Amino acid sequence: MEWRLDHGACLALWALWCVLHSAFAGPATAAGRPLGGGRGDGYRLAYNLVSLLTLLPLAAWTLAIDTEPLFRWAGPLRAAQAVLVATGGALFAAGARQYPLGAFLGIARGDRNEKNGRPFVTGGVLGAIRHPWYAGGILFLWAREASAFGLALNLLLSAYFVAGAFHEEQRLLRRYGEAYRRYREEVSMFFPWKWLRRRLRGRGNPGGANGA
Repeated sequence: MEWRLDHGACLALWALWCVLHSAFAGPATAAGRPLGGGRGDGYRLAYNLVSLLTLLPLAAWTLAIDTEPLFRWAGPLRAAQAVLVATGGALFAAGARQYPLGAFLGIARGDRNEKNGRPFVTGGVLGAIRHPWYAGGILFLWAREASAFGLALNLLLSAYFVAGAFHEEQRLLRRYGEAYRRYREEVSMFFPWKWLRRRLRGRGNPGGANGA
């Protein structure tokens, strides 16, 4: 188990990146809803480019200074790792079917004619969990082999995803009000407990709400 000064510095930079990434997101949301607030669609594209250009060197440095894993996915555990990766990938793919990716990336204009930006969507994975991309990201994090430094980074980024989900929901509540509040009561945040319970009881998906 090895911990070095550069590990602490790297974690501090990750924390700074997470804070700035959230702070400058502004009216843009992790669920890919159209940018508002008068900034224009160009802001979303610039935001994504800057995020990527600052993320890549930080990720490269992280890989370069990481040390020997404390735990390895070996033998039968490889199957569990494969399940985590496959589930995370499926959540990202399913979420991409529901979110307007062009607006999320900043390469397509959002519909400015709608009062609330985007209509409610509950189809597909959004009828089971509210935040498929955040959930998928957490699964990817914990599917990797990690050192003590890697585990600390996993905890930091998992906390960032959870905090991001709660922050996103506050914006959705302000935008959609009671409709989103009802949706939140019927659909779980990350794990589909409520969806499974409805299935066992023979009920369908909730209607008239949106998820992230």
